[in-house]
Amino acid sequence: MNSRPACILALGLILASAVLAWALYASRLPQNSIEATGSARVKVVSDVAKWRGSIFRTVAETELKQGFAQLRGDLQALKAFFQAAGLPETAVEIQPINMEQVYQQNPTAPREQTLRQGFTVTATDTAKLTGLALDNQTLMDQGVQLTTYSLEYYVSRLPEMRVELLGQAVKDARRRAEEIARSDGRGVGPLQSARIGVVQVLAPNSVEVSGSGAYDTSTVDKEVMVTVRAEFAVR
Repeated sequence: MNSRPACILALGLILASAVLAWALYASRLPQNSIEATGSARVKVVSDVAKWRGSIFRTVAETELKQGFAQLRGDLQALKAFFQAAGLPETAVEIQPINMEQVYQQNPTAPREQTLRQGFTVTATDTAKLTGLALDNQTLMDQGVQLTTYSLEYYVSRLPEMRVELLGQAVKDARRRAEEIARSDGRGVGPLQSARIGVVQVLAPNSVEVSGSGAYDTSTVDKEVMVTVRAEFAVR
């Protein structure tokens, strides 16, 4: 009565052994393709700069009208500062005024508000914009209160550079594949497929890459890197 389960068990063991034997045999067969990862990296200089900041006035709530008037005057001084530096009006983006209540430790102190107006300046002359952001004494001498949030640097040619670097990355992958194949006495044939990685824009000598693509904006000098996972035929 127990012969049927025993037969099924024996048949299962036979099939498992056959599958294992085939897997071992197949693993020893020559592979028809080989995969290798290649990369390419190039040094670049940023050609676009952005200066983000704001002008502000802190006034008592009873003097908001005067505060807004002062901020309008500051804005005109700011625009004149950029114009004197040779920046076109289109390079300057002005945000709406934001009003923030000032925290007072003394609950009986007069309530105050900070009126803040943000701006963003974009320029292709990165050196000029950097100089303006770091040396704005002219504005300070006019009583303009200014905060700088960031100086950011970008590369506008990324799409074109990506295409150029991909070709170099595939060549690098081929060199690596040839080294692997040579150890087995074989050669590398045509490219079969390629999986392209994200573009990494890094600070010089940085290794802080990201799976979704890093983009460092803190430095003028940068390195752009592309990776590719390539599959080649082998012969």
